[in-house]
Amino acid sequence: MAEALYRKYRPQVFSAVVGQEHIERTLKNAIEQDKVSHAYLFCGPRGTGKTTTARLLAKAMLCEQGPTSNPCGECAACVDIANGIHPDVYELDAASRTGVDNVRDEIISRVQFAPTRGGKKIYIIDEVHMLSVAAFNALLKTLEEPPEHVLFILCTTDPQKIPETILSRVQRFDFKRITNEGIEARLAEVCEQEHVRYDTAALAVLAQRSGGGMRNALTALEQAIACGEGKVSLEAVAQIGGVQDSCDVNELVDALAQNNVAQCFTWIDAYALKGGSFSRLALSLASALRDVYTVVLAGQQAPLHVDEAQKQRVFEQAQHYGAHRLVYMLDVLSDLLVQLKTATNERLCCELAVVKLARPESEVSLDALLARIERLERAGASAAVPAGATLGAAAASAAVPVAVTAVEPNAAASCVASGAAVSGAAAVVTVPAAEQQVSPAPTAVSQAATQGLSGMSNPAFVQRVWSNAVKRVKQVNPASAEKIKNAKARYEQASNTLFVELSATSAVFASSLMKPATAHYLERM
Repeated sequence: MAEALYRKYRPQVFSAVVGQEHIERTLKNAIEQDKVSHAYLFCGPRGTGKTTTARLLAKAMLCEQGPTSNPCGECAACVDIANGIHPDVYELDAASRTGVDNVRDEIISRVQFAPTRGGKKIYIIDEVHMLSVAAFNALLKTLEEPPEHVLFILCTTDPQKIPETILSRVQRFDFKRITNEGIEARLAEVCEQEHVRYDTAALAVLAQRSGGGMRNALTALEQAIACGEGKVSLEAVAQIGGVQDSCDVNELVDALAQNNVAQCFTWIDAYALKGGSFSRLALSLASALRDVYTVVLAGQQAPLHVDEAQKQRVFEQAQHYGAHRLVYMLDVLSDLLVQLKTATNERLCCELAVVKLARPESEVSLDALLARIERLERAGASAAVPAGATLGAAAASAAVPVAVTAVEPNAAASCVASGAAVSGAAAVVTVPAAEQQVSPAPTAVSQAATQGLSGMSNPAFVQRVWSNAVKRVKQVNPASAEKIKNAKARYEQASNTLFVELSATSAVFASSLMKPATAHYLERM
């Protein structure tokens, strides 16, 4: 049986560990200066070299030429550690030994015994966060003051689950995700040593899918070699991944930008016929839209870890998206990923999510309304607004006098009249939109405000006006903003008036709105 590539090409020296130079340098300096600690914690994503580095540290301490920062890898001690049979190196899997009895029997009761062959006894505990609370408490004293011949190396992918009492007694090293460039270089090196032909683009796709883990990349590479009959090609990578390449995902991103639901459904149908994984599709689409969102916010300075051709494509796609819509789309995809974990019909879930992405107007949430308004603005709905002023800014900057009254629900038509008494179950704040106070020499913003109010017939626009008003109230009086944030804004074209309806429980608060100081502030909204 052939040895797996990730085992065959496991680093045997510190310098061969990819992407963890900061950890390599610190450990080598500690060994050379005889400052090796009694306990270390290696934490980070899977496949980034935690267990490998732990074994290399064991080699450095037990090598026949050591302790040395450059173990030979050829002596009996180094070979036995590499093969996992050295009597003084104990590798424990905490996931299968979680109880206090396991810790007591396999660690506490044995640490006092001297090493069999070397100068140290080394305990490598993998997935240490799986230990129970009782097991951690039992290990605590031994970990704090172990015998001089004992070294603990704890490895975990979830350090948040480790008690603070343990964290305070170890030196922590955080392993970071390996860059795509580093993974590509390592995959190319492995292909050359295996005498396998490869396409650079195929290695780039494997690196991108690996999630920063070298083990994931090497496992996928081995599968691609078998699928491609000795050659790593884009076709083989696409087949083993159950997902189409990035160019095809770009086609879906373009279709969403054009709100072309039919084209999106056609794309999904072709994807399903090829046996694609819908979970992988959601991840790939989220990654692509995340790159577009980064470009929208950061422009030319956006950090994109893709090749030049794909980077140019992302910049082109960013011209068709706005920040609000992208945030809405990423939220939809986040919810989709959660749904897919328990869904019985993954395709249906994806199709429903794509409809939401392509047609924000199908949703009634505020985020969806903002995305819809943003799309209308980009399509030219705000062509009359001067450059430099958006529709939302114009609405928020409008200087509109406010008449504040409280009336019964069925008396909304007469709410413009002042002096009405507080009675009934609801309160209404009225904003006469026609009574604009425009200076003889209006600024660009005030012009935008005057022209922007022509969109008051759009319910989404009205809601956006009120949302901006609530935000401004919150800056001055958070308590008042909390009471009016759920109010319903409604525009009546016949009287050219904006009504803000409060709930029945807010009648007392409506009275406070009629006070001169509050009314004066609202007039400046």
